[in-house]
Amino acid sequence: MAEERPVKPPVYRVAPAGCGKTTHICRQAKANKGRKLLVLTHTNAGVASLLSKLRFAGCPYANCTVDTICSWALALCNAFPATCDFNGTMPEETKDWDAIVSKATTLMGVAWMHEMVRATYGAVYVDEYQDCTILQHEFISAIGKIIPVEVLGDPLQGIFRFGGMRIVDWEKDIKPSFAEGEGFDTPWRWSKDAPDLGKWLAEVRVTLLAGNGIDLRKTPKEVTWIPTFPPKTGPYES
Repeated sequence: MAEERPVKPPVYRVAPAGCGKTTHICRQAKANKGRKLLVLTHTNAGVASLLSKLRFAGCPYANCTVDTICSWALALCNAFPATCDFNGTMPEETKDWDAIVSKATTLMGVAWMHEMVRATYGAVYVDEYQDCTILQHEFISAIGKIIPVEVLGDPLQGIFRFGGMRIVDWEKDIKPSFAEGEGFDTPWRWSKDAPDLGKWLAEVRVTLLAGNGIDLRKTPKEVTWIPTFPPKTGPYES
């Protein structure tokens, strides 16, 4: 068995929407000269978006593999069913997918799997990390003990908090064991056509992170607030 090589702690990067997270991944993939990168996200729509942006960036197909976290976990379980005690049944419900991710995490603890992962991938990038469940986070953390892992997201953008799922907590689950990488804060998505909107969104984010409310009566022209409740005395805050 080959000697285990030390791996640096996984890195996390925080950035608001439209500030360059996906562009960063595309640049890393295009510049990659070694073993291919594994790029993971949460939904098939997210995979399609990443593939489109990678093509637009001129990234060679051989430079990376793009998949959802769950689909890649399923592929692992299908490849090594005896090792992870997988019966080959296609997952249908959330609990089935949770079981798949847990089994794939177990696979990451097998010594020969370390060699296979290192021989195939140079690093892993995970997009929209704020939507990871705690089980997915444990899976990604297990991979991070084998090869470099970098995750990107924004705790204010989480959208999958339903069905009783425990979503990863940035403060409790990520920061204690992941190293902080440089974030991105320039609102590129709006810099050309709506710079005032980009500036306002950045300011709103800072206000919300501080635990304060925002006054939706004071917004750029691109934002229209339509209250759905009777007017009240005093400022309206949300």
